[in-house]
Amino acid sequence: PESTDPCGDPEAQTRAATRNHGAVRRPGSTEPCGDPEAQSRAATRRRPGRPDRGGARCCVTMYPVTVQGERLVLRELTDADAPAVHAWTGDTDVIVHVPLGPLDRPGTVNYVAQLVTQALRVPRLGYTFVIERRDDQLAVGTVSVEIDSFEHKRAELGYILRRDAWGRNIATEAAQLARDFAFDQLGVYRLWAVCDPDNAASSSVLHKLGFRVEGTMRGDLLVRGVRRDSVLHAMVVTDRHVDDVYL
Repeated sequence: PESTDPCGDPEAQTRAATRNHGAVRRPGSTEPCGDPEAQSRAATRRRPGRPDRGGARCCVTMYPVTVQGERLVLRELTDADAPAVHAWTGDTDVIVHVPLGPLDRPGTVNYVAQLVTQALRVPRLGYTFVIERRDDQLAVGTVSVEIDSFEHKRAELGYILRRDAWGRNIATEAAQLARDFAFDQLGVYRLWAVCDPDNAASSSVLHKLGFRVEGTMRGDLLVRGVRRDSVLHAMVVTDRHVDDVYL
């Protein structure tokens, strides 16, 4: 496949949802679907490094990216990661709140291939990283930053972990690294995320990182035939206290 853009492709919409525990592209997105004129306008809007009124720059296109943490490394996905990724895309307990799969092994191979292709797009909209433990190089999940507007410096944060990595503050550290990457390297101003109202663990991670609950989007997602609400969390760069230690 040439793109993970879900325009007009229900399966791609489902696959795209893994990036943030149950969100798809929001209404009002700048991503044009099937409109050449809109695509041309969007290409101008999204030029990497285009200055805004204040002179700040957003959002640069970067590849490859590696982010180093105390216990974790965030790195680019490769096709060879598909077997490890299947530990969470194929686990019904992991994807219970996510409109994804479960995926079989061939489906996971296809899913990873699409994310690898997405990373090479210019301008780059999606940064989906493998969360890798430093001590044994085990891939335990993914974390992502998805730019939905270059013009407004806005992006979406998401993460998903294999089941045996839960309860170890791995999600918090990985999300913190991705948050700081979005603000410090990409020049994002507003970062947002959603989670299912029943996903208290994910909401707790966002709260520890400084996100605020902004409301509930009713009937936001269709998860395996059932309508689910989404709780919207967000923060802007000035909300961050750089000296805080969340882990």
